[in-house]
Amino acid sequence: MDRQPGIRDRTGADRLAGGRAGFLLLCSAPLLASAALALFFYREFLPLSFLGHDTYPLVLASRVRDFSDFGGTFTEEMLDGRFTGGHFYRPVLNLSVALDHALHGLTARGYHLTDLLLAAVCAFLLARLASGPCARRLSLAGVFAGLFFLSHPVHLNILPVLARRADTLVLLFVLLVLLSSELGGRKGIWLPAIFSLLAAGSKESGAIAPFLLLAARLLSPGESNLARIRKAAGAALPSFGALLLFLLARHAVLGGAGGRGPLAPGDFLAHAASILPAFQRMTYYPYPLFERVLPTPVARVSLLLLFVVLSLVLLRRPRARAAAILAWVWLLLGWGVHGFSQALFPWYVLHTAAPFALLFGWFIDEAVRGVRGMGRAAVKIPAVAAGVLLLSLLAAQIRNAPPFERRPEWSEANAKTLRFLAALEKKIRNAPEGSIIEAADLPFLFPIRPGSPIAYVAPLTDYSVQAWAELVFPERRIRAAYPDPPPTPPAPDEVLVVVRPAR
Repeated sequence: MDRQPGIRDRTGADRLAGGRAGFLLLCSAPLLASAALALFFYREFLPLSFLGHDTYPLVLASRVRDFSDFGGTFTEEMLDGRFTGGHFYRPVLNLSVALDHALHGLTARGYHLTDLLLAAVCAFLLARLASGPCARRLSLAGVFAGLFFLSHPVHLNILPVLARRADTLVLLFVLLVLLSSELGGRKGIWLPAIFSLLAAGSKESGAIAPFLLLAARLLSPGESNLARIRKAAGAALPSFGALLLFLLARHAVLGGAGGRGPLAPGDFLAHAASILPAFQRMTYYPYPLFERVLPTPVARVSLLLLFVVLSLVLLRRPRARAAAILAWVWLLLGWGVHGFSQALFPWYVLHTAAPFALLFGWFIDEAVRGVRGMGRAAVKIPAVAAGVLLLSLLAAQIRNAPPFERRPEWSEANAKTLRFLAALEKKIRNAPEGSIIEAADLPFLFPIRPGSPIAYVAPLTDYSVQAWAELVFPERRIRAAYPDPPPTPPAPDEVLVVVRPAR
């Protein structure tokens, strides 16, 4: 059957309603396989301590010790205002960290395991979407989409740092928006609205969820344009309402627009244009198969043209057209929403890597379809060539994954962080109130090896040490500060920690 990927199958929906237990059984095996694969690829991150400038402040601000802390999850600024790069409101991220703190305290392994499992669930949901939401089994496209996503190097920049979980949560709820929209009745309207609210509450980039839902509905086949527009607007309206509700709550909590500062329309367009080459590079990276034989700019353009040409092949099949267009809309939204950020970090690419993985899975499926279904050499030869090239790209990506390519940046940063904090903890325990402690060799920023997909390793800063001290020494008053400008002297009941970044 020529099933359109990602589009509703009424017969499949009827079967699903009649055999939910069997469906859950069929889902459990690929979900467990996804979790096992995530652990295989990224198990080396489990022993890491808390890394990243914002991680200790996030744990401190998110923990729930009483009812007032729980209420603060939904009424306070991210990191309780400690973040120096802007003002943000992310209650769903806070709640997820609060749950981890309740389960694991300050044992970082539990938090890392949660992040690995979230990535695995995203891969599984992506595979479900690539297979068709109501399909009883994962298709070939779904298997390859999930594998491509899990092996993508963007995870090397996300999984070691708890504070970057926000992007994984956004992707999780965006996928649930698209999948739940295929349910019949009220569930197909209100569940996407709830997931849209959760996506926005995880991070501001979750605002793309209602727009993706609207695009998916507009691309649904089988009705006149006017009827499709009317139904799409009606189906997406609750999700846009949920987004508006979040924006109003965010404005009330932050006392304004928040973010990194005012952004004029012209600045948005200029920033979006400036980050496009980096988004393309990090979405496609690493493909040494191309870059060893072509100059890097030529390799990137060649890959883009390859995916455009293969997308045009999908567009020729009416039942696959809507899914291919939706994936490209998602790619554009995933890039465009970060035009508002006034910054670019590698973990933002998660929101273009996901639709890119969908396209990859569908291209593999199309190549197999061309080899199996047509007897003409004019069709078979291009299909075989495309399949070999795509599988080579996937093999190159897997070859650069942690089990096969050692990348010591995170482990080295972790070792220095543990040594620094152990020495500092000993000093603080022995320090009387009113004293000043010198803490040299703060692991602030680590150099990256040439060609590494790990783009940003920043273990600690002054407010990280401050939050760590409040977590480890809740009974004492401790203040951490850089030596420049000179901090005020400690109060009689306070210990001042002067931190100096390692050179």
